[in-house]
Amino acid sequence: MQQIVWKRNVLRKRLGHEFYDQIIRVGILIEEDYQNFNESPGTMEYFQKQRRVRFYHKIFCEWYAAHHFARLIEANPKKCLDNLAKGLDLHELQYLYRFACGLSDSAAMRIITDIEGKTGGMKLSILCTLEQLDGSTKNMRKIVTKLGSTNVSMGEDDNMHQQRATIEILQFAAIPMQGLYLKNLFRSVDIAKDIVTLKSDVSLPCTALKTLTELWITEEGREFTDKEIKDILWYASKCTSLNKLWFVECLLPKSIQCGSLAPATRSWGIDVLWFDHHLNLTTGSWENTSGEDITDEIYNESVCILRFRKKLHLITLNVSHYCVHK
Repeated sequence: MQQIVWKRNVLRKRLGHEFYDQIIRVGILIEEDYQNFNESPGTMEYFQKQRRVRFYHKIFCEWYAAHHFARLIEANPKKCLDNLAKGLDLHELQYLYRFACGLSDSAAMRIITDIEGKTGGMKLSILCTLEQLDGSTKNMRKIVTKLGSTNVSMGEDDNMHQQRATIEILQFAAIPMQGLYLKNLFRSVDIAKDIVTLKSDVSLPCTALKTLTELWITEEGREFTDKEIKDILWYASKCTSLNKLWFVECLLPKSIQCGSLAPATRSWGIDVLWFDHHLNLTTGSWENTSGEDITDEIYNESVCILRFRKKLHLITLNVSHYCVHK
């Protein structure tokens, strides 16, 4: 566990009176009184007033710890990461990792390599990478190259800072990136500005996807209109490296009025996929793997599956809400 509270006399003696008094004046540490229960035999006062000291916020603790953490990794990376870091919670102590990456280029490479394969590590590795933006460009490119070999995701649970960080990494990348997964984030396309507006109001410019090869749009239960699909196709056509566009868990029209699409978009060599259907950008029809238009029966079956999943999802949400508030 992370310790951020000490007895005043113990910490003051350990740090030295002069240094201790200085960081108290600055506000990094603050003193507070508390009642301590005294069970000593013969003691009349069961509660004794004592003074303790703590960091104003644990982020101060993580900042100072990051200096030590970075030095340990530089000195013996394998031993440090194998023995020390494995006991640290990635999410609880994310600033420890991020600060260490900003303090040391060599430590950053070791840390990011170590955490990117762990649960939740990819998102943290993106934040750690951005700590290097003012550092070595060569080192940044090495890190982004490693990220480029995996799929990147952005979801409704990511805060705005995480979303912006991911977009910044995509814009920095000068190498082919694999897939970007947008989960329940898509709001609309602004054709005039060449951007996708996410539900968080964060903008995703098409320039951020210039090296991306696949884009996955997951919108659970959403029913897209013909215009929305055409706007997405127009936006995707601006992403020059894109070769696959997937729509997942959402309902699309049986056919798209492709006549209003720009000729460049209609001749665009890309797979637009929904279930196992492919969109013919010339006719606007969904086709099966044999290149034949899907039948009304197949389309209606897809619709039924999606609407059943939507109802199931709503039931799950209601049950979860009931359990939380019971």
